[in-house]
Amino acid sequence: MSLTLKDCLNPWKAADGNIRVSGQLPVAGLDRLAGALLEINSDVDVNLEFKRTEEKLPILEGSLSGLLTLECQRCLEPMDLQVQSKFSMAFIRPGTTLDSEIYDLYEVEDEQICLTNVIEDELLLLLPQVPMHSDPVCVIETEFGDGIIEDTAEEKENPFAVLASLKDKLNN
Repeated sequence: MSLTLKDCLNPWKAADGNIRVSGQLPVAGLDRLAGALLEINSDVDVNLEFKRTEEKLPILEGSLSGLLTLECQRCLEPMDLQVQSKFSMAFIRPGTTLDSEIYDLYEVEDEQICLTNVIEDELLLLLPQVPMHSDPVCVIETEFGDGIIEDTAEEKENPFAVLASLKDKLNN
């Protein structure tokens, strides 16, 4: 049986079998990610390798790359974001604690993980909080004209001036 990126599997068994999965995953099938994108007609290249560490910890080492189209929040025009990431995660069961500076921890319920969910989580982590073009590229055009706004408001009397004058009278 050959695995695809759309399959769900037991990460402990996959690590025991040194399973490798690679291919292209259409962004259109990733609902949470698609909601953050302007266009969903691209694919992401994915390579995944399940294995065990020397300590017998089941891990996944993966890489992904692709081009995502977001909406620039400054000019509201399309913005291409090249994503590329290498990641390593260790699988743990609920209630298990593990102190690791090398691996991200992925808690597995029901002894199964869906590869598309893992990939989508990694892609969501790569998105900027506020997508914007770099300054030279991003140009904001307005319809307000180029005129300089002058402050034509009249000088208003300070409402506390009366209190200041009373204070001066009391001090004298």
